[in-house]
Amino acid sequence: MPSSAWKRPGGARPQWSRADGTFTVPLPVAVYRRGISWTQADPFLQPRPLDVDGGELLTFPSGDSVRILVDSRTSLGSLAVLDCTHVAGPADAHVHADADKSVFVLSGRYRFRVGDRVKDAGPGDQVFIGQGVPHEFVVGADGGRALFVFSPAGVEEYFRSLTRLSPATSAVTVEELQRKHHIEPATR
Repeated sequence: MPSSAWKRPGGARPQWSRADGTFTVPLPVAVYRRGISWTQADPFLQPRPLDVDGGELLTFPSGDSVRILVDSRTSLGSLAVLDCTHVAGPADAHVHADADKSVFVLSGRYRFRVGDRVKDAGPGDQVFIGQGVPHEFVVGADGGRALFVFSPAGVEEYFRSLTRLSPATSAVTVEELQRKHHIEPATR
């Protein structure tokens, strides 16, 4: 590819340093306020086979489970992909103060309330929930399974932390954990 195809606003071009094996891609400062740099030996750039289980499986006393397929370590913080299996019933209304969320329903029926809108969703349906928008969902009688994609990543640490709590943990501790991960309760 000719080097002119890589030209960025302001004339900045990617730089390859043979001396230290670093490749730097300048991004438009007005949009990203940073560049990305990594080394040739960086494990993120190498093909990484999925582990035997297809991701890190987290299970909860409720019967729900979350399989972390992509996390902040493997996406350089850009996104998290969670394969979530839900038992029937509601999820509390909440807000993600720092991330957008897309939900792709794989099986079952869901009813989402996003802001003031309600959407019934089944296999093949997608629901987008913008950063800071109050939302909740109810899973149908047969349970459900959906891919939850968060951008940027980070919310997966909330689910990992939940699995480390004892069953006797108070609601106050869970609320503190939610706040730590920028998940705030929402009221209708």
